[in-house]
Order: sequence, then C-alpha cells, then structure tokens
Amino acid sequence: MDHEKIYTAMEKGHKGREPKSQHLDIRLIHEVHTVHYEIHELKLGDKWKKNKELKRFDPECLLAISYGAKFVLDYWVFLFEDKESCQLWHQGLNHIKYESEHSSYAVLVDKWIKKQFYSIACPESFTVTIKQMKPFVQTTLQYKVTSSILQEISEGELDLKMFVEAYRRLLNLSELAVARFSRYLSNNDRLSFNDFHRFMIECQGDEIAQNREEFSEFLRRYLREYDLTRDVPEPWVSVDEFIDYLYSNENSILDPENSKVVQDMTRPLAHYWIASSHNTFLT
Repeated sequence: MDHEKIYTAMEKGHKGREPKSQHLDIRLIHEVHTVHYEIHELKLGDKWKKNKELKRFDPECLLAISYGAKFVLDYWVFLFEDKESCQLWHQGLNHIKYESEHSSYAVLVDKWIKKQFYSIACPESFTVTIKQMKPFVQTTLQYKVTSSILQEISEGELDLKMFVEAYRRLLNLSELAVARFSRYLSNNDRLSFNDFHRFMIECQGDEIAQNREEFSEFLRRYLREYDLTRDVPEPWVSVDEFIDYLYSNENSILDPENSKVVQDMTRPLAHYWIASSHNTFLT
C-alpha cells in the first residue's frame, strides 16, 4: 500500500487535513468494501461521484472503511497500487472483523483488559502504579475506591498479570456468585459438571441441557477458550468462568438466526422491518 496516497481527505469532517488518529479500533468498523462494489452492487454511485478527487482513481483500487460509534459514520478510504492488493486487504480486514465479532466473551474481556492496561502503563517498564490505577478504577470501572483499598490489593507497581488480578478482585464477582448460586457450588471455587448441568436445567431451563451428551459437547466447546486440558466428557468450571458464561453470547436469549442481515432488496416492502428514529418518523 502506498502510504503517500492514503486518501485522508475522505475521513469525514477532516477534509484537507491529516486524520485525528492513525489507529482504528477494529470493533468500530461497520463495513469494508471497495468503492467499485459500493458503486455497482450497493448502488451508492452518487455518494462517491460527488468527490472530484476520487474520480481520478480506479474504484477497484479504492478501499472504503466505514467506522464509528455514532449514527453518522466516518470513513477512511485507502488507495492501492493495484486491485489485487486492494482485494487482499478487503478480505483480510473482513476476516479480522468477523473474528472480532465472533470472539468468545472470555477473549473479548481479555482483549479489553489488555487494552486498558497498555493504555495507562508506563512504556518503559510496562507496569502500572497505584496512582495510575485509581483514575482507571473510578472513571472506566465507575467504582469509587480509596487509595488505601488499592494498596491492600497490590503494593508498588503492577504488571499485566497483577493488573488482571486486581481488576477481578475489585469487581468482586466471585463472591457475588457464591452468595447467589451457592447451592450449585459443591466447591467454593468451582462448579462440577453435574452442578453446572443442574443450574442449566433448574435456573435457565435451557433446552440443550435436556440431552446430557449434547450439553457435554456444548460445555467442552465453550471451555476450549480457557483450557484445552478440560476437553473431557464431564469438565468442571471455575467460578470466574461461570460468571463469564452468564455474560457470554452462549447464554443469550437471542436466536443467532435473527442477527443475520439479508441484503436482498427485491422483495415487497411488507416483507421488511424498518427501523426508524422518532425524528425520521415525523418527517
């Protein structure tokens, strides 16, 4: 990719200037398409034809990335030397985006904690002091804490492992699990296979727990993100893993089939559900 030809002017709101950031969080990416695809397949020709600069380049060599956390998305558009390179980046970014969207809850939490750690860690030592830890806890975790409590958790500087342990101790989710689900904890720090199976039947009413073999395969598949050595017929689950499960997609009531977006726009209007804001409705 020719870095001198990165088309920064298309980053909305920053025309003619360098983009505010040279880094883009993968989680903020909504779509990655070639401009050729957007013009000919999505029929968004008017969107791109308005820009005189873009018309000078082959649309098959332009890669458009829409991103953002707001209703109106921003764009980065990259110019490649040839369409083969553009296609490779298109495929690669979509693959990374897919992996990010379909990561397990455990992986997402692990990535998030690491991101928070490295954002505040001293670049020379890759450690975090108690002084740096306090704003993170109060602002990011929204948890009121005194310096004395932080000193009880850890003294001096924290490396990544110590930072993760401090994070978990502050959230105190393990004690909450013990208090709320004690009847499913034959051991205070873990659930046996039978404990978890009973929880799924009695509390969750989950259909997958009706078949013991299917539930075993389901649990083993879930635990592969944590520990491959527990790929056995009746694996146990730690309290932290149990808490992670409660927040994971595997425990969602949403049928994954309902998350699929169908791009077919050839059917009658009555076949579609249209999401509109209050302001859109009024207009």
